[in-house]
Amino acid sequence: MKIERSGRWLHFRSFLTITTVIGIVLTVSICHLWAETVPTVVVKNEVWVKGEKVYLKDVARIECSAPLDEVLGDIYLAYAPSPGMEKTLNGAWIKSKVRSKRWLPKNIVMDVPEFVRIGRTCQTVEDETYLRRYTDYIVQRIKGSEDDFMIRRFKVIGNRPLPEGELQVELINQGKRELIGHVNLRAIVRIDGEVKRRVSLSGWVDRFKEVVCIRQPLPRHSVISEEDLCLKRRNLSKLPNNVVKIAGLAIGKRLKNRVKAGSVLLASSLEDVPVVKRGDRVTIIAESSSIRVTALGIAQGGGSVGDQICVRNCLGKKEIFASIVDSSTVKIDF
Repeated sequence: MKIERSGRWLHFRSFLTITTVIGIVLTVSICHLWAETVPTVVVKNEVWVKGEKVYLKDVARIECSAPLDEVLGDIYLAYAPSPGMEKTLNGAWIKSKVRSKRWLPKNIVMDVPEFVRIGRTCQTVEDETYLRRYTDYIVQRIKGSEDDFMIRRFKVIGNRPLPEGELQVELINQGKRELIGHVNLRAIVRIDGEVKRRVSLSGWVDRFKEVVCIRQPLPRHSVISEEDLCLKRRNLSKLPNNVVKIAGLAIGKRLKNRVKAGSVLLASSLEDVPVVKRGDRVTIIAESSSIRVTALGIAQGGGSVGDQICVRNCLGKKEIFASIVDSSTVKIDF
């Protein structure tokens, strides 16, 4: 039993010895390999980088065998400046940053200037490009309409240099849905699929279309006929939202107020022609699913078809509210 245990212990010691020897040989071999060529790091006075971080390989020429060259090159130094901007790193700081690595070969040679100027490469989107995107957005949204439009007072806010990469610009309407008057769009700028900037695009959009106008002066309560109207091209961005655009919607209506020749007709200035006037004698109809009663009454106010007016019953002198059916009939439900 003791002989068996002693044999196992001898096997374990042999294994441990062999493993240790292999580790020493590998370490000596690697050190010998690195020592064959003296590692040299030459840092440049000025460099331009593309990414957001600066590594030693970005600012230096590294001369040594693999894999030491890759390990040295991947030493992180600092964040890069904003696209299109520059920053300066102290050479002594760079040297101390590299030499702080414990695995660094003792025989490494470093040539570092006093200061290193680092610039960030960039790409830009001109304001004229944003204007074309803004215009195309409006064209696509009003496609099929008869409106002409013009853009004035166009402004870009937040346009700065961007990192290099595949550029994508998406326009979003975060304001009112109708693209008229002051229109503010948001440009979402992506580089290689990642959002890098949000730019505000604003402008005044004039849209021109034919609207209904008054051909000649008309007094208050005039009933509009086709001869009173004409179509003229006007800037909709300077008109109220309730401008009349179809002449047929105004014919037969009555004006609430006096209008001048050439005036744009507004829906708010129109009303239905009253079919019942105050003092008119009307027939009052009261009906349900099983009964119908009629009586004579006197209108206490005027109105159009569908309006509710007060009517006095000629027999009982009682006043009730009823809906106008036509010029001689009103109706109540019970």
